[in-house]
Amino acid sequence: MKDEIGPGAPGTERRSRKLRLLGIGLAAAIFSLTIMTTAVSGEYDLGPGKVKVDLVPQLSGGTEISVPPFGSIRAATHRAPVKVKLSPSSVDTHVAQELVQSRPTQSDLVESLRTDLVDAFKSYALLVLLGGLVAGLLTAALLRTRGPAELFTALTVGVLVPAGLYVSAFAGFNPDAFRQPTLTGALSRSPELLGPVRQFGERFNALRGELDEIGSITFQLYQFLAQQSPIPEDAVRILHISDLHLNPVGFDVAQLVAERFNVQAVIDSGDATAEGSPLEVSFLDRIPGFGIPYIFIRGNHDSMVTQDAIGAKSNARVLDGGSTELEGLTIFGVGDPLFTPDKTVEQPSNDEQQAAKRAFARTVQEQLEALGRVPDIVVVHDSLAALRLHGEVPLVIHGHGHKWSAAQRDGTLILGVGSTGGAGLKSLAPDSRSAIELQVLYLDRNDHTLLGYDRIEVRGPEQQFLLKRTIVAPKASEPNDDPPATESASPVPSP
Repeated sequence: MKDEIGPGAPGTERRSRKLRLLGIGLAAAIFSLTIMTTAVSGEYDLGPGKVKVDLVPQLSGGTEISVPPFGSIRAATHRAPVKVKLSPSSVDTHVAQELVQSRPTQSDLVESLRTDLVDAFKSYALLVLLGGLVAGLLTAALLRTRGPAELFTALTVGVLVPAGLYVSAFAGFNPDAFRQPTLTGALSRSPELLGPVRQFGERFNALRGELDEIGSITFQLYQFLAQQSPIPEDAVRILHISDLHLNPVGFDVAQLVAERFNVQAVIDSGDATAEGSPLEVSFLDRIPGFGIPYIFIRGNHDSMVTQDAIGAKSNARVLDGGSTELEGLTIFGVGDPLFTPDKTVEQPSNDEQQAAKRAFARTVQEQLEALGRVPDIVVVHDSLAALRLHGEVPLVIHGHGHKWSAAQRDGTLILGVGSTGGAGLKSLAPDSRSAIELQVLYLDRNDHTLLGYDRIEVRGPEQQFLLKRTIVAPKASEPNDDPPATESASPVPSP
């Protein structure tokens, strides 16, 4: 009787084996889920870019598409306890623009994306199975499985758990759920920016289609003004842009003006991107296309990633508390002290931001004093950064305000360019009235004084194009007055 209930009794051994198998299966399941959520991730072609696919176990299923830097789009595509995460890892801007210009129908676009998704999910399934197999082998090694039954349990559970979640998620996957999505981040605050995709594309194409005619008009007006104004032909011409905010049409117009006006350099006073994320870096690949020096200072929407990416361009010169020489001119620039899209830290209020920039103005003053000479042009993103330079330098140019401005302060002329990106991609929305704004500065090649400047505005379809030249008088102005000037305004109906 004692032998039947002892440690070596058959019943006890069977229970022990069952418990061990159960423990092995539980460990394999945990390892497989851990590997699936942390190590198994695939990158696949989807439309004009690549997308990263991840599965995350959670009680409420669904699909989340990240749209950096604007937020995410979520939809209840399935009920299985696993979330499908799709994150774009890179976007080919040229392919994207070609896609918009081709004006595909909604059904063609959906079918193309559906095909790409099916191919991506098939490839991802192989990664899931491989991850489960690795989890099973890891379980067998760590628990030192004995016999084929324990090894079989570890491998089977390791593979079946993630495979089961995968199948349960995609077997009943319903892409039509995105007709009623949940938006987060900036998308939730500005759903009107989404608009009808076709209208957005039509406006994009209309603006691009106008560029050639706008270029012709620009050149004709430029020639007319050049004949009427006292600006010499050998004047140094500099194109000033700012606040592109990822708008490709703004880049198009800037390149067109740079070519037509035969400028010697471009000065970008910041906010080339929207959120300063690595995904936005590809937008900056067009900078070398200008073929002339591209002087850049960081805006409050540009991260150090943005600044480094621009600094790596062959024709770029990044200023952050230093100066550069151009055609005999000394140009001093400093990046904005704030990076407001950073959600990892608590952002200051508007009043706190204003106070921080006023305090930063002292740093800018000290950096300028360390330069040892008075620069011909000072470039800042927010005019507050140059607050202590009034009366110390002849010319300050800036962006940030998204509106044109010109003022004299103690003998210093302060020019704000507005937004060359029309305040960002929202300028492409069907009802947008945002203007794409640029400046062309003319400086004397000998004494480096500002001779005049052009204000250029390009508005959307059925609006107008504006070119206004201001000739700066040689004598100094009274404080706080607009500079004495003669103006030539040339509004032209849009084609």
